[in-house]
Amino acid sequence: MIIAIDGPAGSGKSTTARAVANAANYAHLDTGAMYRAAGLAIQQKGISVEDREAERILENADIEIAFDSGSTAVFLDGIDVTDSIRASEVGRIASQVATLQKLRDRMVDQQRTIIDRLEKRYGGVVIEGRDIGTVVVPNADLKFFMTATIEERARRRMAQLSDSGASVSMNTIIREIEDRDERDRNREVAPLACAEDALILDTTELSMSEQVREIINQINQIH
Repeated sequence: MIIAIDGPAGSGKSTTARAVANAANYAHLDTGAMYRAAGLAIQQKGISVEDREAERILENADIEIAFDSGSTAVFLDGIDVTDSIRASEVGRIASQVATLQKLRDRMVDQQRTIIDRLEKRYGGVVIEGRDIGTVVVPNADLKFFMTATIEERARRRMAQLSDSGASVSMNTIIREIEDRDERDRNREVAPLACAEDALILDTTELSMSEQVREIINQINQIH
């Protein structure tokens, strides 16, 4: 079974997708982590996405996803960057590199290969991103589009940053999310969009357990 979860930054899809995968004994794939790794590759070189050198760097970047005992690790050129890719600046760059057609084509091919392998091994996989139900696996068994008010999304992001020791104002986070939404929705390549057959899940007032329960209920209905 393939379950696609799309949604904007801060909608709760990452935490929910992991929890759903654990509850259903399925694998979990965070496709955004792959683009963040690409963004980190650019950041490490100290150049912009518009730089001519950026395309060569991204073509040669070795980005791998590893799965072990239910946990996921992201590697860039053989180095574990699972924690490094969560920095705000890396996320900003990731949304820029995600607009590059060549990189996206390569990523989608890689994601489909991973999904096929995980579904065969675990019987099901929960994939999260921004174009999963529309581009990566349009034939997914279940599709969800998660959303929440921008204030709630900013609150969640602020909590994440606080847990990691970072200090950022709420207004700054809201601006970053608004900018990210604008780029994701209006990019020419695989923009953030809700698939026509997706179930919309507004998580603003929902607890994590309620979000997971709603998705698990839908899974059980088609089993």
